[in-house]
Amino acid sequence: MTCSCTGVGPVNMTAIDGMYPLRRVLEVLVQSKSLIATKLVAGCCHLPETSVRRHLPDLHAHGVIDLLDYGPELWQVSKWTQGRWWSVS
Repeated sequence: MTCSCTGVGPVNMTAIDGMYPLRRVLEVLVQSKSLIATKLVAGCCHLPETSVRRHLPDLHAHGVIDLLDYGPELWQVSKWTQGRWWSVS
């Protein structure tokens, strides 16, 4: 099965589905309509803030989310993710 969105195939879908805590973090960011702080992401995901602090830079390194401010850290979903999220969710 292949997604209708160009560049998102079964391997990408499996990769996203296989990262449960990361996916929870990403879902919070996708649903957020504005910038969201690390602490708030952790609260919404019901995950320890320390865990979320490890997951967010990983997502950022892959271009899935953008870091927009450092004090406090403010995150949002990248344009790349916005264009593909609904085809894999």
